[in-house]
Amino acid sequence: MAEGPVLRGLLGGRPSADNQLAQTFLSNANWNDTHWRSTEFDKIIMQARAELDETKRGQLYGEAQKMIWETGGMVCFAIGDYLDGYSKKVKGTAPHPHYDMCDQRIAEKGWFA
Repeated sequence: MAEGPVLRGLLGGRPSADNQLAQTFLSNANWNDTHWRSTEFDKIIMQARAELDETKRGQLYGEAQKMIWETGGMVCFAIGDYLDGYSKKVKGTAPHPHYDMCDQRIAEKGWFA
């Protein structure tokens, strides 16, 4: 377990529960910033990956998230929405499905007209 709470950096959205949980909380995950390790959690994630029944798979991912909530090392102080704002005075920009502000490249792509 982590020696104390760790404030995680922004990871951005992930396309699935498995992707988010595996990249940040599996014992061998590269982005396991809190160094929290649980063989039981790892086992549940592997079970969920192999489960074909959507309801059962959802329950397994829910159980995994509850484990993080009860004993994990993550501190989640806020959840931010992706929000874009545009003006006719700014050219070269467009909404992007990945991140806000033109895929976070507003300074590179946009200009005032």
